[in-house]
This record gives sequence, C-alpha cells and structure tokens, in this order.
Amino acid sequence: MFKWLAAISSNTQRIKLACGPSFYSLLDSLFLVNTILFIGCGLSDPDIQLVLENSNIAVPSAHPHYSIMPAGMHNALNKAIKSSYNIKILEYENDNGDHASLLASLNELKDLVSAIRAVN
Repeated sequence: MFKWLAAISSNTQRIKLACGPSFYSLLDSLFLVNTILFIGCGLSDPDIQLVLENSNIAVPSAHPHYSIMPAGMHNALNKAIKSSYNIKILEYENDNGDHASLLASLNELKDLVSAIRAVN
C-alpha cells in the first residue's frame, strides 16, 4: 500500500485523470479505514490538504495518521496538525540534508515488520 500512496503524491495529476471524479472519494475512503504514513510529501500539498479537510469534516477517522518530517517544526504547529487532522509528526535528524537517519530508520522498520510477519 505504501508504494501506491507514494505514487499518489508524486503523480497526482495522472492518477486524478485515471480515477476520474472518484479520485477524492477513493482517497477519503482510504483515509477513513486505514492508518496513513506520509513519507516525502509536505502536508501543504493542496490535494493532501483537501482530502484531510474533507475526511475530517465528513467522518473523522479513529485511525491515527503519521507524517515523517525533518526535525525542527515548531511544537505549536505539531499540535495543530495533530488536533486538526489526527496526524502525529515523526521527526528525524537531518542536519546534513541527506536524510540518512530516515533511510536507516525505515530499513530498521522494514526488518521489524518482516520479523513480525514471519512469526504470524
């Protein structure tokens, strides 16, 4: 699913054309019944904002969402995003701009998920 969501943020226009008028309905549904992890996209993207606003107005999701961002966002903004959209900001250090700590953390997460899936 993560690959599909990454495709949405990087190829929004193409996907909107392919899905037609149901594009936003599809995204609304995904946001309501799944936990979403935003990687590599800002929450200021107009399409993301529209879906977040629509889904929170229609039926606020009980599923928490997460966004991975470089450290340094003001705490008040983090709290506003959490209370408005049910999105928790996961920060990582990116002092040299190469996102190395994020990549290492995502690889560690992949290994942990693989280990859990192997047991279940």
